[in-house]
Amino acid sequence: MKKRLFTILALTGLLVAVASSCSKDKDRYEEVTPLENKTTDEIKLLLIGNWKVHYAYGGFDGHTKQSFSNKTFRVLANDSIYFSTNNGITDGDKIAYERINTIFGYEATVMNFTSHLDWIVSNQKGDTLILKDHATEPFEYYITRITELKN
Repeated sequence: MKKRLFTILALTGLLVAVASSCSKDKDRYEEVTPLENKTTDEIKLLLIGNWKVHYAYGGFDGHTKQSFSNKTFRVLANDSIYFSTNNGITDGDKIAYERINTIFGYEATVMNFTSHLDWIVSNQKGDTLILKDHATEPFEYYITRITELKN
């Protein structure tokens, strides 16, 4: 009986050791790169192109998630931005890039708009950029580059 119990415990220990030594998928969790230290010119170059907004996370409680099925925008080299939504309406605006001390206590490049909440160019996680409202109770917008805008 003791021999059988010892064999079962030994096999269980061996199974646990083998399972814990298997290689883990280290690329599963992509590193978040802060963009606060990038210059305004680097941020402008990074943003030129077409983008899809996947979702926004944050708000009053910090845990509100808002999904976007077909919200896109285009940033041009002349500091113009054009927003497209599900019904194809495109809204244009001018961006004034500014490096300032944010309301959150750190210096960063802010995208100032005339008809929209200003965005802080916050972080990059793999191919995803994170833009943050420059306001109290902010949302963070998770965006990825796309080849063309779809209306």
